[in-house]
Amino acid sequence: DPFWRVRFAALQGLSLLVLADEKQGDARGADDALREAALAERAGVDEAADAAMRYLALALDAAPLEALEAAEQAARRAPLRRDLPPPRHPLLADADPAVVTAQLETLDVGALDARELVGLLADSHRALRRVAVRRLEQLIATDETDGAVEALTLALGWLDEPRVPHAAEAVRSLLSRLDRRADALASAVLREAAARVERGAAITTPLGVAWACERAARRRIESLRPQLRTLVAASDAAACDEPWTSATRALGGLLVAGEREREGARDDDDEARTALLASLTARRVALRAAAIDALAELADEASLAALSQCRLLGLAADGQRRPHLADVALVQAWVRRRLSEPLGAALRERPLAERPASVAAALLDGATQLSLSDDVAARREEALRAPDPWVRAAAYEAPRAAEALGADATCGEDNPLARRAALLALLPSLAADAAQRTRWASRLAGEADAFMRSRAARLLDASGDEGLAVALRLAHDEEPMVRAWAASALECCDGDDDDALAPRLDVLLGGDSLDTHARLSAYSQRLRGPGDVERLRAALAEETDPRLREHLETIALAIDDAAADRALALATRERERTARERAARPRPRERTQPALAARALWRGGPEITPLVLSGANDLHEGSLRVASEAGVDTFFWEPTYRALTPFLARRPELRVIAGSYNADPRGVARDLERARRVLGRDRIDVFLLFWARSPARVGSAAYEMMAKLKKSGRVGAIGFSSHHRDIAADAIARDPWDAVMVRHSAAHTGAEAELLPLARARGTSVLTFSALCYGRMLRAVPGTVDDGAALPTAVDCYRYNLSQPGVSAVISAPRRHAELLANLGVLEGALGEEALDEVTRGRLLAHGARVRAHNHAFNRFVRRGDVWGTPREVALRWLDEQQAQREQEDPR
Repeated sequence: DPFWRVRFAALQGLSLLVLADEKQGDARGADDALREAALAERAGVDEAADAAMRYLALALDAAPLEALEAAEQAARRAPLRRDLPPPRHPLLADADPAVVTAQLETLDVGALDARELVGLLADSHRALRRVAVRRLEQLIATDETDGAVEALTLALGWLDEPRVPHAAEAVRSLLSRLDRRADALASAVLREAAARVERGAAITTPLGVAWACERAARRRIESLRPQLRTLVAASDAAACDEPWTSATRALGGLLVAGEREREGARDDDDEARTALLASLTARRVALRAAAIDALAELADEASLAALSQCRLLGLAADGQRRPHLADVALVQAWVRRRLSEPLGAALRERPLAERPASVAAALLDGATQLSLSDDVAARREEALRAPDPWVRAAAYEAPRAAEALGADATCGEDNPLARRAALLALLPSLAADAAQRTRWASRLAGEADAFMRSRAARLLDASGDEGLAVALRLAHDEEPMVRAWAASALECCDGDDDDALAPRLDVLLGGDSLDTHARLSAYSQRLRGPGDVERLRAALAEETDPRLREHLETIALAIDDAAADRALALATRERERTARERAARPRPRERTQPALAARALWRGGPEITPLVLSGANDLHEGSLRVASEAGVDTFFWEPTYRALTPFLARRPELRVIAGSYNADPRGVARDLERARRVLGRDRIDVFLLFWARSPARVGSAAYEMMAKLKKSGRVGAIGFSSHHRDIAADAIARDPWDAVMVRHSAAHTGAEAELLPLARARGTSVLTFSALCYGRMLRAVPGTVDDGAALPTAVDCYRYNLSQPGVSAVISAPRRHAELLANLGVLEGALGEEALDEVTRGRLLAHGARVRAHNHAFNRFVRRGDVWGTPREVALRWLDEQQAQREQEDPR
């Protein structure tokens, strides 16, 4: 399968077969048989499947570390299949998408290359995809040659690439912005698809062709009717829905639209009808359904005959989504042709109670439109006695709907669906009678169904006392949609005079006709400003209901200055009393001072607890509070961390590490200001350039940009994060960065020799992350020999990181509270105890080496399969393959 997660699931399934046979005592035999089958199946499969089979064979062999490393290294040395052309501008080939984004913003349209931009549509960096879409649109608008259509044709191929879903989203965004060029693209795609079908070749981009079909129908491109007809004619043996379903719908849409506009037939209409009729016998249900819909719209003699035949043979039955589609379509066609005789015959054929609901509804609706009153009345009575509520819902009309919604529950409708249908049938008869609408609104206001109450609120005319009382009651409903409609009715009462409603509200509040909910709404409407203070005080003296008094006291805080002052003084005294009581008793959980010694967050900066907590997995605020009370005083934050954001905003004493994924000065400054605003801070303690993937991202120009932010006082320290140790080492050797954030663990030890000594010499603080390798350090490595050694603990892994000279802090991102408690265990050891003994260190490093080798093998053989290289290399290689395939099939 082209999607790695599907391949991984298949591998897991094969592994489960082995485990099942192990339980039956035949583990070795099943293992051997499965391995032999896996190796045999490798013959003749594509590279992705071959790689997955190799991974499975390694796992079944319980491969030692050396075998995993050798296999991964051999695969890594495999050359790319095609040489890639150099980009027109070097920075567009930069490995860091933030650098490419910044560069792409500055280039003139004439310096852009459409093919390069199409490749960028597949990048994982969202900002880059957005800029690529915008610049590609600009380029296409200025390109009068065929190059724009060729580039768009390549871009359309991303719709059929399941491994890169965001590429398809970017392409659809681009196509939605185009007009004339998109029409030309649809024409080119459909002509090529039709030519392939005529040659007997397969369509390699079915979703791209489906888009072209939809475009042709929506824009009514009549010149593409022959190509659509070719596709529809070849759909009878289709093994999938697209593009054949879209072609069928498009051809039917063009046929119907053409007849309506011309009021006559074209010479090739018969050929189009013939193609649609042939689709009725297609194997795919979606194709038959599309053809039936199109024929129902046409409603000519040939279509009626075909639909009747389908109905008799049951060819269009779709047991899940649209059962009895042909029956409904045939009825709709009769109505369009005003054929009352066959419709009346079908209505009398058998009782509606015995028919499917969709067919019964179509028959009743059609009979009503064709004024078959004698047949309809009797059949409606039959349908209203049906046990199926869907059939009853289709049969309601105004007189019987009023009975169904009546107060007598013994004879009324009790099904919620049918009651809704009855109300909708009743509404047209109430349009001209305000009094009737108000009575029905009053009756329906007590319904348990919020839909019914919202419809009641829409019926309201609050100009009378009864309607006003109902509106007040519904204005305090628990459902927002009901409250919104009731508020609209109340606003209509005021008109241009804001005080017009006040006398009527006083009369209602002076009586006992309003329940508590209505009185709450009435007070909210009546008491709106300082002029209503006396009326408010009188209401407080009169009302005894606790809910009403609490509501009135809340209104007093808004309109009565004296009440607001009293409340403020009372609240101040309450806070002071609470503070005194809290100070007088011991706190159950004081913030503890960790045994692990503090370290400087950056050179000359504040000292912190060297365990930093990330909010990436949205731990509950209670867990964050536990971490803070345990001594964690620094948090790693990004704008998407929903739980951590309010927690930090309320605790200005905690320190924050934040950053930006952008490379241009304006984007970085915008991200910094957002962090300061959201977290309510004048200064961010450490601000990083996130995920640097090339030297250009952290060059001297980038350092000068960040140094200006630090000089402004809005940032305490500046730095960057990167997975690339060589890039990090070059950057801190060249410029005096305050901090660098890198991956380090017992599985990834390269920083110990390549980066940490240099960082110490340069005075750069090192923040490490991924100490647990996303939990893999705590689990046994699949497919490796178990040496009987105990698995590492989270504390072991974090202590290994902190034992390295030059590490200022390690960042932890627990997924749940239990993981947080385990990670906090590292704070319990004193500074002298955090260094691991040689046995534990050796065990950690050995396990880490197995984890690293397995990760490399999994990434190469399962996750990437036949894809290997940078995102640009992968995208351009894919485009090369698409172009080469088209050239091979059509040398012209």
